[in-house]
Amino acid sequence: YFLVHRMAKAMKIEEVVRATEYLGVYFRHITRDASEIVPLEMEYRHIEAYIELQALRFHNRITPDVEPIPDRLRAVPVPRLLLQPMVENAYQHGLKETLEDGVIRISVGERLEGQTAVLLFSVEDNGGELTDEALARLQDKLSGKPGDKETTGLLNVHLRVQLRYGGGYGLTLSRGELGGLRVGLRLPIESKS
Repeated sequence: YFLVHRMAKAMKIEEVVRATEYLGVYFRHITRDASEIVPLEMEYRHIEAYIELQALRFHNRITPDVEPIPDRLRAVPVPRLLLQPMVENAYQHGLKETLEDGVIRISVGERLEGQTAVLLFSVEDNGGELTDEALARLQDKLSGKPGDKETTGLLNVHLRVQLRYGGGYGLTLSRGELGGLRVGLRLPIESKS
């Protein structure tokens, strides 16, 4: 809202129009109904609105590279508000110090594992702040190893997935091809509810 306020004060009407449109899409997804499960396409629209809002904020500092959803995966049911924390993590932590040439890559696909089709979603950034020690601490948090009890958006996503689908699913954290953090998500593809 402060961003919209600054744009309005500067009479940047086109940017205000864009920002309020994306805010509407963003908040509609959060508040629309109580449905816990939504089609992947709807969850994807939510993260696209989030990315557009961040583009207004970060201007030319960060470039999103968002792979489109394959048509066959658009209706796959996924838990609501599962993907946005992964994207937010890249903006808020992976690229927070990046002043130029930041990249966030988002991809989605599927793989057959035995008799189970698995949805694969990943968010990767090229932030230079990720140390091996920080990566190990994050991985320890996901694996449930003792340590500080701080919960993060990523840990919440991981726990939600594991509670719903079991221990074989959830997040994986690694150093990505771009050099920063790569957050991978594995979910079983269930039939439409």
